[in-house]
Amino acid sequence: MVADALNGNRIIGMVLLRAIAKFRISREEVGKPYRMALVTAIPEVLSAQEKTALQMQRQQLEMLLAGSVGRVGLPRIPSGLSDEELIDGVAQRIDIDPLDRLRLLDQASPLTRARALAELLERMLAAPR
Repeated sequence: MVADALNGNRIIGMVLLRAIAKFRISREEVGKPYRMALVTAIPEVLSAQEKTALQMQRQQLEMLLAGSVGRVGLPRIPSGLSDEELIDGVAQRIDIDPLDRLRLLDQASPLTRARALAELLERMLAAPR
């Protein structure tokens, strides 16, 4: 797989691991002992208004996370993360069902992902221990 990547565009995509960009599989190729696909990048560009809304959503998420110590499987969140890094990092690491995680990561933008994450956290924190 590494040799094929080095001979091609030098990129390997990993699902549910840190990758360069969100992508959609356009076509799968056969004949290799591993999955190989042609992919199309899915850009996540926010308008200025959406960036402002994302900053407010981040504040709500940080309050929810502060109140969830020991309940959602997250260690202390490192400082200095961008809004997108915080939201994507929490979506990847929170202790939830894999299908819920997929629903979060499948959201169209960081803003919609942040809103869906806040709703999920609110439900988790409202549930009896």
